[in-house]
Amino acid sequence: MQRSIAQYLIVGLTLATTLLLGAGYLLSYMDILYETEEVYDAELAQAARVLESLFISQDEDDPALDIHLPEQIATQATELSDLGHRYEKKLAFQVWDNAGHPLLGNSADSAALNWDGIPGYGYEHDQRWRTFTLHSDSGLWIKVGQDMEIREEIAEEINKHNIQPLLLIVPLLWLMIWLIVRRGLRPLQGVSSELYKRSAEYLDPIDIRSAPHEIAGVVYSINRLMKALERSLQQQKRFTSNAAHELRTPLAAIRIQAQNLMLTDTENLVSQQQIINAVDRLSHMVNQLLTLSRLESGERRDNFELTDIHAGLNGLLQDQRRMIRNRKLDVSLQPAEPVHARVTPDCVDILLRNLLDNALRYTPDGGRILIEIGQHNGDLQVRISDTGPGLDDEQKVRVFDRFYRAAGQGSEGCGIGLSIVQEICERTGYRVALSDSQLGSHGLCVELTCPGAVASAEPEPNS
Repeated sequence: MQRSIAQYLIVGLTLATTLLLGAGYLLSYMDILYETEEVYDAELAQAARVLESLFISQDEDDPALDIHLPEQIATQATELSDLGHRYEKKLAFQVWDNAGHPLLGNSADSAALNWDGIPGYGYEHDQRWRTFTLHSDSGLWIKVGQDMEIREEIAEEINKHNIQPLLLIVPLLWLMIWLIVRRGLRPLQGVSSELYKRSAEYLDPIDIRSAPHEIAGVVYSINRLMKALERSLQQQKRFTSNAAHELRTPLAAIRIQAQNLMLTDTENLVSQQQIINAVDRLSHMVNQLLTLSRLESGERRDNFELTDIHAGLNGLLQDQRRMIRNRKLDVSLQPAEPVHARVTPDCVDILLRNLLDNALRYTPDGGRILIEIGQHNGDLQVRISDTGPGLDDEQKVRVFDRFYRAAGQGSEGCGIGLSIVQEICERTGYRVALSDSQLGSHGLCVELTCPGAVASAEPEPNS
């Protein structure tokens, strides 16, 4: 499975930033809760000391305590007014003497503060109330309490106000990450697109100025590799051209001399004919090897032309008419009228020549070969069936391997023809399939398919 750098960066950065923001929010929330608790605890202590100063007035001549409390507080008149607040009922205080006798307070029965005689902070009523107890120098015990619901509501408000900006920031942050990553990787995609355009015919170096600094070294190395590859291909093409000339010339001379001997020396006709046949086989092998070499070096043409497939096959049969007549082969081409298709002429000519050569080579004397030209959904189809020995399922797979020759074949061959066919099909998008022939009990059927090649029945006028 292919891995995407952009997808990895986007997903990774999105998850990382989300987790970090979430962790930061959680830590901030916990810190705010802690500071809020500190503030409220400080307010409880301050309220206790304020009450101490309000309740107690000591006269030097009268050692008795004089507690002064506003009537509204003393009578617990806590009805809300325009200046009141809904949290008033969630605050309470209580005053005791040293003996623990309650003197006054404003707490309701359900939230009554209990005497415990322990100064400092504490909890009451299943920790629903937070309290602070002050023991004054005058002997009074003053306890101030606060319902924890107040703190919970404040915490919820803080949470709500803190998370609302995050709900807006996080999607915007995701969008910015996506845009930044896409834009940051755009030069890399440009280099990848330039590499995709390169082929054996187009090996120009990539403009290193368009490459990001981080991959400039990679682009430089690729350019150097393509330069070396171009030199290698040029050398191979020169070798192919030179080999074609150097091999064909002496083979042609040998064949001519063997034919001349046949005219003057009638005693060695069999040997001379064997020389000619061997030269023909060697010439055929040389031509096949040169064709395969040109294909492997990337030499190809994409010039699609309207071509008469029937005429091309008929011409190939005419080249072999003497051999067909001598071996008494029954070769038929259907249909009899022209069939035009837009194909690459050179490639199709090599394909049909090799497929027809195989059929002629492996069909025994007196055998039958049927060549059918048709179409299916706009695809050109050429089917060549013979009455040769045929191939089993394993041989039908391996027969495309270079230099492979199926066992039990009576004819001599170099094992390159179908390798050339496969090479051309891979480069052009054509398809070739092997199946059993329907002409007899054994034989092979080869079907060549050229997708989208079928044109009108009549050739288009020249423009």
